[in-house]
Amino acid sequence: MAESSKLKLLYILEIMKKTDWLHPLNTTEIAKKLRSKYGVTAERKSIARDLACLDDAGYSIKLCEDHNRGYYMTDQLFEDYELKLLADAVNASPFLTVKDTRDLVKKIHSLATVEGEEIIKATSLCDPGIKTENVRNKMKLDILTRAIKYKRKISFQYHAVGKDAGKKLHRDGKVYTVSPYYLVMFQYEYYLIANPDTHDHLTHFRLERITNLDELKTIIRNPRELPEHGEAFDLASYMRSAVNMWTGETVSIRLHCKDFMRPHIRARFGKEAHFSEDRDGGFSVTLRVVDNRGLYQWLAHYGESVKVLSPDTVVEHYLAYLGDILKNYERK
Repeated sequence: MAESSKLKLLYILEIMKKTDWLHPLNTTEIAKKLRSKYGVTAERKSIARDLACLDDAGYSIKLCEDHNRGYYMTDQLFEDYELKLLADAVNASPFLTVKDTRDLVKKIHSLATVEGEEIIKATSLCDPGIKTENVRNKMKLDILTRAIKYKRKISFQYHAVGKDAGKKLHRDGKVYTVSPYYLVMFQYEYYLIANPDTHDHLTHFRLERITNLDELKTIIRNPRELPEHGEAFDLASYMRSAVNMWTGETVSIRLHCKDFMRPHIRARFGKEAHFSEDRDGGFSVTLRVVDNRGLYQWLAHYGESVKVLSPDTVVEHYLAYLGDILKNYERK
């Protein structure tokens, strides 16, 4: 009997987590939910005592001014808008399957109030067209996070890109052995930042393309031994400089931009963007970035609104990149 009473208290707590001031429950309604969901029969007076017990235990259980409307909880773990943000992030993640997405969003629904669940369902979208069919991504996430936590090396093969993506292996099935340091998200895709045994620099691997992943017993290489890492390494700064997740030589560049570009620059580079005003109404900005195709792709996105002023090497590389694009439109 005592055990049944303890379980009833927990069941009532779970029921109250779905309430708010707009969706209270009276003791009769709680009794119905206990019976239909948990198979527990309870009297209204005992439910009222349990609610008082929960309130004494620190859960904020309030009684409506109109006592007939019943009780509601005010200290849910998440606000409804926070759960909406989580659901949207899960729905927008292409590395999850449709089933995994729906299962996760369903769990998020369970944390919401009645109104919150209705809001999430009405305003969130899962687009099956962007979702992967790779059911192993969640297992890869688990292996990688554990390897990073316990500082263990990993080995894996890497899928090729193009028409054989997901079927053909990169570099004839080369097995990579790396020291994993960070697992980061960029444009809703996860990337592993690691140091391959064959190199002295950081390299990025896209989670979706990693296959045949194994955690090894070997301890990772100390990241401080890497020239680009060191003791003063800051992951956020590194991510800002590695435009579009490309690696390469980090350089200081100066751009001239039209005025509307200010929020775009700030959103991408944060406090590391150093601005100066120009007489023509635009502005110049100095940035630390990796000189590689990722940078040129980003620059080309803004077209004539951004001009590279220096250094000359980046200007030449960018012009060559644009030249290759123009060649696609040459008339024969």
